[in-house]
Amino acid sequence: MVIDFFEFVNPKLSTLNKTEKKIFDYVVKNQDGVKSMSIRKLSKECYVSTTTLFRFVKKLGFSGYNEFISTLRIGGNSNSDRAVIPDVVTKKNYNEEYLKNIIESVRVIKEDDAERFCKMLNSNNKIFIFGADLTKQVVKYVHCLLSLMEYDTVIVHDKYELDSTIKDVGANDIVLIFSFSGESSGMIKIVERIKVKNSNIVSVTRADNNIIQGLSDINFYVFSDNIVNNNNDISSRISMIAVIETLIYRAFAEKEGVTY
Repeated sequence: MVIDFFEFVNPKLSTLNKTEKKIFDYVVKNQDGVKSMSIRKLSKECYVSTTTLFRFVKKLGFSGYNEFISTLRIGGNSNSDRAVIPDVVTKKNYNEEYLKNIIESVRVIKEDDAERFCKMLNSNNKIFIFGADLTKQVVKYVHCLLSLMEYDTVIVHDKYELDSTIKDVGANDIVLIFSFSGESSGMIKIVERIKVKNSNIVSVTRADNNIIQGLSDINFYVFSDNIVNNNNDISSRISMIAVIETLIYRAFAEKEGVTY
């Protein structure tokens, strides 16, 4: 009897910690490559120890790494339409968990970071906003919101504009980076190119240690249940919007001399 990899692991996904969820996310998005990887190779790709990886496969219900890979080879299908959905999404009380993610994302905003960010927004410097994949829609909304409040805001509408937009970024300008994973190679390259300009890099990423978070002057992190469909990350970005809205409205109120 062939064991379906995703049906087998789905009931255990809710038990994974942040690091283990990151490993699983990598496996889902790189199934074909992972099928031929040794435990040392996969641990290196995920920036974890082999011990952590071994605990990960045990938590998913496998006796060891060999069984994990064998089941992935036989029962995994990178071309399938199977969705990876956390257990909480299928429960009737998902609306409560959904709201908890938003509330917690806003609640953990550090006051010092919020104050610094608001001063940046009201410094009259340009605001450059970058995002990829699903977060592009967040970028469009934030750009529209800031423009309506008469902030000088720039976004990239097409790929061919990227180089010229990065060149336009100046010292002390504000660069808003939206990257849910914080590990997007394209977004990392953008941040690295801008880093040398002495600009103010502010990022919004999910709540775990990631590269973009480490490269940022200020990072606001959010909570959201990881949801994947056909290898596409469709996790909710509403917490990203909630956090940035909260900060923008506060900055605007301070700019207009209104008590927030």
